[in-house]
Amino acid sequence: MVTVNVVLNKAFYIAIPYSSLEAGVSGAQQTVAAKGQNQQQVFVENAKKVLASKSDSVMGQLQKFAMSAKVLEKEELIKLFYDTYNEGQKLETEQVGPGVDAAIISGGNK
Repeated sequence: MVTVNVVLNKAFYIAIPYSSLEAGVSGAQQTVAAKGQNQQQVFVENAKKVLASKSDSVMGQLQKFAMSAKVLEKEELIKLFYDTYNEGQKLETEQVGPGVDAAIISGGNK
């Protein structure tokens, strides 16, 4: 499709999925039976480890084709999704404060 049509912006995005079932039944049970930690914290830590490994592998494969790639961080993902679903609207983000995981997003035609 790229060779037939003219592509003005050659930015492509690869979404790498994660499931606790990738570690098998024992991996899924470890998430449930974590001692002293919140179940969600254990899931997030395991997901980060697996996704880091997967993203390194994908980036290595892309470099073999002389393509540059990077892992998008939270602010970049927020901007990407906002721009995708709210075409033509201006995005303003503010970080609430230290230790807060959410950003305030306001948008509109200004």
